[in-house]
Amino acid sequence: MSSSDPSRAGRRFLVTALGSGLLMLSGVVAATALIDPYGMLAGADGPRVACAPGMKNREGVELVLSMPQAYPPTEIITGSSRVIWGFRQTDMLNPAAATVLNVGLSGATMPDIDRIVRAAAASPTLERVWIGLDFGAVALAESRFPAANLPTERTSPRLAAIRHGLLSPGALRATLEMVRHPQTCAEPPFDRFGFANPGTAPVHARSVAVLPGPAARSRLLGAWGRSPPNREALYAREMARFTRLLADLKHQDIAVILYVGPTHPAYDSLVAEAGLVDFRARWRTEIVRTAREQGAVLVPVDRPDFLDSLPELPANCEAAAADCAFYDATHFRPFVGAAIISEGHRLSELRPGSD
Repeated sequence: MSSSDPSRAGRRFLVTALGSGLLMLSGVVAATALIDPYGMLAGADGPRVACAPGMKNREGVELVLSMPQAYPPTEIITGSSRVIWGFRQTDMLNPAAATVLNVGLSGATMPDIDRIVRAAAASPTLERVWIGLDFGAVALAESRFPAANLPTERTSPRLAAIRHGLLSPGALRATLEMVRHPQTCAEPPFDRFGFANPGTAPVHARSVAVLPGPAARSRLLGAWGRSPPNREALYAREMARFTRLLADLKHQDIAVILYVGPTHPAYDSLVAEAGLVDFRARWRTEIVRTAREQGAVLVPVDRPDFLDSLPELPANCEAAAADCAFYDATHFRPFVGAAIISEGHRLSELRPGSD
């Protein structure tokens, strides 16, 4: 056997491995084109795909940063998973010609919200931003997502849809994930603009809220358990970030509507157990002041009587209003979101200079 035989065998192995890898990648790309996991490929002028139009998976910061490129929005609503599950497209009260995106992100913190809003604000079509503010996420938590570059280049919505909906690592991962959830092909849980479709929920649909057990309580309390100096440093940094964001949106003449989300009594008891009642009240006061200084509308739906003042509760509600208004201790139901949107529009119309 000549000394060159091993090198030939090595080259053959390398070529075979590369060929197999390219073949597998091509298969995943082809499957992604057929499945359209992000719903970006089967837009109004897109090709016919095998699955029903809509998002089969909306996890990850990459997706929500790319959505405004694929669908240049007139309006967005963002925040944590409460935004994902608490609002429906039909409740946004916008003209049919407007494009409204739900770019909420599970586990979103202030750095994530900042990146998401700035990505959308790069679109010249954006006129209004809704931001849901959650005490734990905005004041007490750091991002768990890796840093992602904001889109900088201008491209056509169609090219953006192909890039992010077909060729991005996230879209390819979402295609592979569908092996575990094949039913989402026929019934996507979200529409292409990020809003949950009817019948989808964060937990098993029950008429009353599912309250956290010991493990969930311990996990949340642990996430809030910073030493006071560290908590103060994080709080100061994120409130400064929040203020800069509102100032920049004001400079761009983009209207801002903020709301501090309503909370279930079980969540309030956790805040008390963590010894954060005064800290939360301070945060709330600073939110009010910052909104006023930066010209943003603040919808005070966290006031104690908000849930009791809702125009109607589900017909099968036989418990307290809070138990019927929430899926669990943190996620409110879409009829609560509809009331938030309605109140936000009402307060906006009362502002001087509003149409």
